[in-house]
Amino acid sequence: MIPRGSVSRPYRCGWLVGIFGLGCMLEHAPDWAPATTDPSFEGITLVVLGDAGTEGRTADQVADALEPILTDGRRQAHPPIVLWVGNNHPERDPAPLHEVVARYVSQGGQSFAVGGSTDWRLGFPDGPWQRPALHYVVRVPDDGDAELLRTCNEHGCVEVSAHPSSGVVDLVVADLTPWLEPAFLPVPATLAALDHLLQTLTDPPSDAPPRILVSHLPVEAAGIHGLGGRHPDSTFHMLPPALQRSLRDGVFVGVVAGRDRVSYASTDITQAIARADKTWLVAPIFQVVSGAASRPVRRSGALGPRLRYFNSSALVPEVFTPAAGFATVQFDARGTGRATVYGRHTGRWQTASVDVSTSPLPHPAEAARTRAAPCLRCPTIPASER
Repeated sequence: MIPRGSVSRPYRCGWLVGIFGLGCMLEHAPDWAPATTDPSFEGITLVVLGDAGTEGRTADQVADALEPILTDGRRQAHPPIVLWVGNNHPERDPAPLHEVVARYVSQGGQSFAVGGSTDWRLGFPDGPWQRPALHYVVRVPDDGDAELLRTCNEHGCVEVSAHPSSGVVDLVVADLTPWLEPAFLPVPATLAALDHLLQTLTDPPSDAPPRILVSHLPVEAAGIHGLGGRHPDSTFHMLPPALQRSLRDGVFVGVVAGRDRVSYASTDITQAIARADKTWLVAPIFQVVSGAASRPVRRSGALGPRLRYFNSSALVPEVFTPAAGFATVQFDARGTGRATVYGRHTGRWQTASVDVSTSPLPHPAEAARTRAAPCLRCPTIPASER
């Protein structure tokens, strides 16, 4: 089902026949192009790696593609910041991606992590990243390295930097896996820690930079973890109520996440949230999901997770691919930028991008709103909106 306004969008649809019958494995983007790097870029670059803890040929290929990005990035005014957004596959081994990032960190690069379900089960093995607390905030300044701003747990928040520098963006790292799977941590402790974090974000000073939520769970997943998907546990209405309020009130301008074993990017997910939850956000929010660094659904033995039928019926992102890959998010000093998805198609690395912004204009007070009531067998986009 092709959303309104995307007639020129190339949809690659591989038809598969199996125990689920005839189905379509979908990947789409405004335009796929050969992967290249831009060493002259002078803004902020975030490299997002999700489900990156499995050995094998796929992980080797992704590591080979990642290394030149980090190598070129070291020559930039602001070297890339690597974000690990958790593992969601039962396997967990020291992966080639760890070796590439470890070399980068040893040469002065920075890397931060949030836990996924597999990381929690295995007690967070050591890796080439910083994870100073359950929740924490990292400020990315316009004139230097990222700095840890505060850490939060169930007892409260600690201000790490007494005199933080001005920043381009704040990365708010929130570990929501215990909320999703309470066996890892009692729910009251999880909610208390998150409440402390969100309270520090209310009534920000006038010079506070915009904020990006970094989490293992997407706000509104487009893959099998989205509404109407095969395992619908990563949707807006499944988030903690306090986080829902913060998103609704415009505390965050964007989301970086994993969990779905696919990669995709959306300029604005507010219409999808309205469709899925009848909740209308005050301003656009972009979302970038990278969950296919070493074990994408394309490698799954069953066809089900790879078919469009088993994915979200609420969100169709501008860029979506089940292929192995990762994502980057780049901003300049003005807050305009792009999110790029890297995917390996027919043995070659290709990229597709969408525009993102850290200073989006609020939605008008009155506007046409999407219909809401998708289900597993409902059309992805209602006929009246195509």
